Amino acid sequence: MRKLKEIQIEDFWAIYQHFRRPTQMTYGTQIHLFAEGVKPMWEDPKCAPGGKWSIRYIPKTHTNKFWEDLALALVGDMFKDENEVLGILLNLKPSYDQVQIWHASGKEQGKVDTLKTDLE
Repeated sequence: MRKLKEIQIEDFWAIYQHFRRPTQMTYGTQIHLFAEGVKPMWEDPKCAPGGKWSIRYIPKTHTNKFWEDLALALVGDMFKDENEVLGILLNLKPSYDQVQIWHASGKEQGKVDTLKTDLE
């Protein structure tokens, strides 16, 4: 796993535009994009009190755009509570793809509702 430092959206885009798009990657590939200092594991103290949303059965035709929009929203602090989303994960499967959104406040309903609104 390669760690990226804190990054501005312009710098992120300069790197990201050279990546292969998810539909060009092999099945079984996982991409983790997490905030600086957050490890993509529930044992991380920042993740322990949080939650995760899994969006499954994303059609292959929508994966590239969905992932790109979500990644840019995370890097560009486009969520109302900029510290709520800890990271995102993309898991490529043979017939569909899955995205996970890890968030910090799993039991604070107000923050969960705000995040849900942001994602809609």
